[in-house]
This record gives sequence, C-alpha cells and structure tokens, in this order.
Amino acid sequence: MTETSGLPLAAVVVTICSLVWPGVLAGQQHFGPSGASSSAFQDSVPAPAPATAAPPTEPIPFAPKSVDPWRNENSVIGTARSGPAGFARPVPGEEVIQEGAETSFRYSEVEHLSNGISPRIDYLLWRARRRALDFAIVDPNDNGVPEGPVVSNFYDTDSGIRFGFAFALPGPEWELAAFYTYFHAHGNQTFTAPPGGVVHATLLSPVGPRQVTGAFSQANVDLDVVDIQFGPRLTVGDDFLINFFGGIRLGQIKMRQNAFYTGGDTGGFDEFLSFSGSRSLGELRFRGLGIRVGTEGAWRCAEYTHLFARGSLSLLSGRYSESLLQDEAGEPFVNLAEKWEQVVPVLETAVGISYEFREDMRLAVGYEFSHWLGLVDSVHLSDDVAVGKTSRRRSDLTFEGLFVQLAIFF
Repeated sequence: MTETSGLPLAAVVVTICSLVWPGVLAGQQHFGPSGASSSAFQDSVPAPAPATAAPPTEPIPFAPKSVDPWRNENSVIGTARSGPAGFARPVPGEEVIQEGAETSFRYSEVEHLSNGISPRIDYLLWRARRRALDFAIVDPNDNGVPEGPVVSNFYDTDSGIRFGFAFALPGPEWELAAFYTYFHAHGNQTFTAPPGGVVHATLLSPVGPRQVTGAFSQANVDLDVVDIQFGPRLTVGDDFLINFFGGIRLGQIKMRQNAFYTGGDTGGFDEFLSFSGSRSLGELRFRGLGIRVGTEGAWRCAEYTHLFARGSLSLLSGRYSESLLQDEAGEPFVNLAEKWEQVVPVLETAVGISYEFREDMRLAVGYEFSHWLGLVDSVHLSDDVAVGKTSRRRSDLTFEGLFVQLAIFF
C-alpha cells in the first residue's frame, strides 16, 4: 500500500515542475541576467532623446559682490547717497534697464554726493600768533643803558566755532557751500622791575614817561569770516575724491593792545585806588572783501574712514582803521587816528581724518593753519626829537589749531 500511494504523489510533483520551469526560463529570456536588458525589453521602452548643449549666455556685467562700505548690502538695485567724502552709496530706489544688450540687466542709478543740504558745525581749539606785541624791557640795572629781555604779550589758546552748510545742486557734479567762522583770543602779561632795576616802556611815546617799575599788558583779537564757495567734485577711481572750489570771502579782524605802567617816572594808584599811571590804548581793525580759491582731496583708506587735505588762497581788498591814545593820570599826550586801504593775502591749509559712524552722520578731526600775510601794521612814535615822526610795527597774523567737525547728510 505504501508503494501504491507514493506513485501518485511523485507524479504530481513531476507535473508541477514541468509546468513551472518553462515559465522561469521564459522570464530569463525576457529580462536577462541582473544589470542587462533583453531585446524584447529594449523594444518595449522608448530610447531617451539625445542630450543637447545649453545655448551660450552672455555674462552679466556685474563684478562679484564685495564688501563695500558705501553699498547697501541688502540690495544691489538703488540710487545713491553720499558717503563721508562724497562717494556714492546705493540705497533702494529706481530700477534702470540697460538698452542695446542681448540680455537686459538692472544696475544702480548713481546720484553723486547727497543731492540735498548738509549742515556742518566745527568746534575750534585755536591759538593766534603774531609779533609786534612787546610792551616793556625788563632791565636788571638802572644805569641809563637799556639791557635785558624784551617782553611781549601772547594770545592764549581759546575756543571758536564755525558752522554752515553744503548744498548739492541739481547738476550732479557741483556743490554750493557757505560757512561762518568766529574766534576770539586774549592774553595778559605782568612784569615788575627787579631790585636795583627798572622797566622801560616800549609802547609809550618819548614825550611821556620812559622808566617805570611795573608794566601790565592785555591783548585780544577777534576774527569774523564769511565764506561762500561753489565748485565741481571729481572722483578718481573708487577711493579718491577731489573738490575744487572758488568764491568770495568777507572778513573782519579786530585787534587791541592796552598797556598800563606804574611807578618811576609816572604815578600809580591814588588813595581812592584810581589809576594815575600811564596808559597806551591801541586798536587796529581790518575789513575786507575778496576772492577765494582752493581744493580739497579725500582718500578712502578703510571702511567708513577717510584721510583728507585742504588748501586755499584768498585775496582781500579792504580798509584799515586805527586809533592810538596815550595818557598819564587821564591827561592825553598822544591821540592819533588813521585810515587806509590795502590788499591782504591769506593762505590756509588743513589735514585730518573723518569717520562715518552712521549712514547720515560724519565726524572729522584735523589740524589747520590760517595765515594772514602782513595784516598787522600799526603806528608807533619813537623819535624823541621829532616827536611827530611815525614808524610802523608790522607782523603777520596766524591762527592754528585743532578742529572737530560734525556733518549731517540729508
């Protein structure tokens, strides 16, 4: 029974294998080995289209974006506002399409140097210098022979102010500016005769006292200047700016020197403390109007930082007025007045550094000179024979010192 039942089971297995195995062989013919394709499969799948090269495109004429202190890093398209020394800075604005190119592109429409008003204010820490401020000789020996140091007055370092505005005209390369400068300086000196010595009064006429025991002098100077200038601005490369300017200057300078002498050949103070000594009161004033030309250059040496230099020449044609009063105990022995006209040249130069600490504010620090050639020209009486014969006390006048400027751009 066992053998009889096993024959039908073997027959079933053989029958199943004969049916399945041809299908496996047919599958191998269809798909082939792993990683290969049969001809039937290739006929059933369409061939991909042949690859074609991408059409050439013209390069967009933009330089790679770099770190630029005048550029708005959030937008490449924009108009321009000025940086600290007039370099253009893009800010969001109109888009402009270049004509005539195969591929249109957008670029920044550049306006030059803040096309608006820019108020500025300077703090001045200056000192005025000049000669012809002597007032005494301190003689260690009272022997009738003048000897010893000649002592003069000096102006102290004082504060001043300069303020005004610059305005960019509709033409993008021109600027109109106006500034007012005021400065006042003064100085005092006192000397007394040493034991056995004497003081010679150098300011007094020979008809007055000659030898005293004490001398006191006070001097001051006032400067008032208005400048109106106009000129073009030129950029050289990406880091240099040159500004040429010309215009008019209106200026006034007033100088005083007063000297007081006591003791010796003159009086001093009486019992009521009233001054009974000798005085010399002199005032010299110049008012002039003329032309001014100059140039200023700036170099961007670092982000938001500039080095700058400025120079100018002025010629002022004006009128002098002078007065000289000398008295003793209130009784005049010299009383003069004079007026004349003269042309005075003025040389100016400045150097400094500026930094833009906000988009619309700039701080600058520098040192400057303003040299007025031959400005001091005062009358002097020194002949004890021809007592009415005059001589001149001449000198240049120089203002020099630090300035700190704050500028705001609109």
